[in-house]
Formats: sequence, structure tokens, C-alpha cells
Amino acid sequence: MQQQHPPVSQQFDDVYFSAHGGLAEVQHVFHTGNNLAARFAACQQQGDTFTIGELGFGTGLSYAATVQLWQQAQHQQPANQQNNAKLVFVSVEKFPLEWSDMVAALTPWPAVLALLTPLAETYQQHSSANQPTWLTHEQDNITLKLGLGDVADILPDYPSNINAWFLDGFTPAKNPAMWTPEVLQYIAQKTMRSTTPHLNGTCATFTAASAVRRGLQENGFHMQKCKGFAFKREMLMGNM
Repeated sequence: MQQQHPPVSQQFDDVYFSAHGGLAEVQHVFHTGNNLAARFAACQQQGDTFTIGELGFGTGLSYAATVQLWQQAQHQQPANQQNNAKLVFVSVEKFPLEWSDMVAALTPWPAVLALLTPLAETYQQHSSANQPTWLTHEQDNITLKLGLGDVADILPDYPSNINAWFLDGFTPAKNPAMWTPEVLQYIAQKTMRSTTPHLNGTCATFTAASAVRRGLQENGFHMQKCKGFAFKREMLMGNM
């Protein structure tokens, strides 16, 4: 990762998040795009398990920001209400960053960085592996499952009950392997179909590429374009 802000991937010559605010971008694209605030509140009330599938762990910003949103929903529940709701966050990363680079990238958001910090020891033990491997980190009612390796090797082992997708594998023009027809088909196969609205599968992505939109539509998603983050004109969101 090039040491600048926003950080830039050396493999793909693309930014990990927007220069107009990485945290705000995650909140707009992935949280709002998947209607997570309302869905997390419903999970807390019902005691459900909610599973997020992400393509591209990167700096860990999306994970940590989502943990923050989940905890906010939890704290809004009545103090006398027993809460058994669980969050499972599954992601993949072929080029794991050095821990120090992740910390540097998230320094502008200390509250979010603090939620990533408990992962440090486990991440550093696994991130230097020379073959595909899974990292699992559990804390309270939140589980992170991070597959380190190529998406083609890792994605088949994702659970088949994904409630929301964060499709964040750099722009398709620079990282086409993350957006192949096979990957989009796997995404659909792993998505939850549910008559319970807050559990039925959704997806959101910063890209508005027509090939991505068509590929997801062909595999069962109802897709629509909406306003992108900051000065980006459009992004995609969809539901099963």
C-alpha cells in the first residue's frame, strides 16, 4: 500500500476508499445501500443472526464501521431486553495489508480503529500465509471470518445464508477477477432467500458498471442505480 491518504493499492493502482471520506463512503454505499440500520434494529429485537458477505477486506474499514453500526443498534434496545442477536462478517483478501498500514489508513477515525484493534494479533499471525487460509475472530456476539487467498478459492466456502453483500473489490476495470460471471453467480448462490424482509438478501457496490448490473440481474437480483458517494454520479444496489 502506498503511504498516502487515501491509501492506494500497489497491485491495482486504485484507492481503498474515497478521498472525500472513507467512513462516510462506507456508510453511504454499504450501510445505506443495504438498509442496515433498520435491519440491524430488527435483528436485535428478534434475536436473529445477520450475515454479511464482503469481497475485498482491504484496510478493514468496512468491517470496523459495520461493527460500530451493529453495536449502536444493540445499545438502542431496552436495558431489560435479553439480546441474543449475532453478527457474522465474512470477507476475502488476496493481498493482505501490513497491520501498520491498516492502522495508518484508519487513524482519521479513532473510534472505528479501536473496533479493529482486537483483531491485531490474529491478523498478523495469518496474513503472511503462503496458501489460502481462514482467519476467525470472535468477540461477544460478533464473528469475523476472513479468507486470505484468491476469491476463486475462498468464495465457494462462504456460507449460503448471506443477508447483505458489500461488493468492494476495486473497480472492475482494474481488478476484473473479482467481478467475473463465475463470481457473480457464486454471490447469488450464497444469498439468503427469505420472506422475512430484514433477512432477505441484498447487495450494494460503489460501481455502476453495466456488466456487473447485468450479471447480478441474470442471477436473480433486482438491481437499481442510485446516487453514488460524493461526486460519483451512480452506484448499484439490489435485492433478491
